[in-house]
Amino acid sequence: MNRKIYYDKIRILAMFLVIGVHAVGSIAQFAQGGVQETVAGVLDSINSLGVPIFFALSGLLILSKDYTDIIGFYKKRLIRIGIPYLIYSILYVCYFTGYEEKNILGIPAAYVKDILTANVHATHWFVYSIMGLYFAAPFLSRMFHAISDDELKILFGGCLLITVLCRLFELFGLSFGVGDVVFNSGALWSFIAAYSLNRLMGAKSRNNILVKYHLIISGILALFYVISKESLFSQMAVMFLLIDSGMIDDKNESIWNKLIGDISKHSYSVYLIHAAVISLLLRLYTNWTDLFVIKCFLIYIVVFLISFALVRIIDYLITDRIICLANHWTEKTVR
Repeated sequence: MNRKIYYDKIRILAMFLVIGVHAVGSIAQFAQGGVQETVAGVLDSINSLGVPIFFALSGLLILSKDYTDIIGFYKKRLIRIGIPYLIYSILYVCYFTGYEEKNILGIPAAYVKDILTANVHATHWFVYSIMGLYFAAPFLSRMFHAISDDELKILFGGCLLITVLCRLFELFGLSFGVGDVVFNSGALWSFIAAYSLNRLMGAKSRNNILVKYHLIISGILALFYVISKESLFSQMAVMFLLIDSGMIDDKNESIWNKLIGDISKHSYSVYLIHAAVISLLLRLYTNWTDLFVIKCFLIYIVVFLISFALVRIIDYLITDRIICLANHWTEKTVR
């Protein structure tokens, strides 16, 4: 299996889980009875793995490379993340300010304000968090590339130990004194942890049973998380999911691989627009009580298909063209 294709599949999985967070979360109120509420609760737990997977995958792929041109790195990331966001934000601002507030003339000012204050839509907090991590990424990459595996074990193991101790203390209603050592919590922990574990257990340890069966281990940890709601299990499940188990390059250009690559390429745009699609779907369809469990699963597919169809049109007509122009302009300025 191609490593790129594998990580494309992981990115698509994360995309569906993020869709599920907001889609299933929006209809969970219609659950009736123990079975329906249990299904909604289980899906909510599984869906919560989506954003950590995105952070972890971004960290794994970015920190695996060394960057000599920091400004060039910033330009590429701003173009790739910023331009789609600026385009899709127009839809939300036009709706909230122009339609709901009946203030069409106020759209330009609201657009600038909402972009700068992270107020376009509540689901877009991820964009600002990942951009903050991208600012630190080239420096983190240099740091990680400069330290040995033994030193990385100390950093990773120490952060993991502190995280475990914090959770153990919380179980007894206490607070562990050293609760934060910069790297051991939040988005930054997801960003560096998957890279660290992958490096320590990847290329040099492919015969290691933990590496060979990393997907099974990830699934078991995810199951423990669903049952116990313990965040440590979810963190470890994500880390093991992203371990490189020795996959080789595959030049197979099958239709399936091309489709996976295309969906993965547009997963960020799907992320940006899916909340609007969910809102539209909830306005057009209101009977979520009947066959609730089936609809819980169908809503993933429906929201994705509508979102993907829209972003393929928008990206083809607008986003990709502007990104191409921005890249061309950037290359000219570098020359």
